[in-house]
Amino acid sequence: MTHRGHRSPEGLQRQAVRKLVFNQSRRDRIQAENINLLTREQIIAELSKQFDGVVLCAVKFERGEVLMDSRGRGSLQQLPKDKNGLKHALDVRE
Repeated sequence: MTHRGHRSPEGLQRQAVRKLVFNQSRRDRIQAENINLLTREQIIAELSKQFDGVVLCAVKFERGEVLMDSRGRGSLQQLPKDKNGLKHALDVRE
């Protein structure tokens, strides 16, 4: 059994925000996107029910924001790494 320690309160809130936003998102089957339906105020209200103090930097999502899409440009998707291990933005040509 591995000892991993305790997560920070800020990390727990970031995880709760991602879970809440993703569970309340709408799936657009035509564009292959998950779209956020919650406002910043709604997210903060839900967090205040779960936690004593809300870390506002954990709430970085806007209503209508694309969370995940088939092109890899969603805000919950990881940026690809180059051969040196550095993260960079996708080269998108439209």
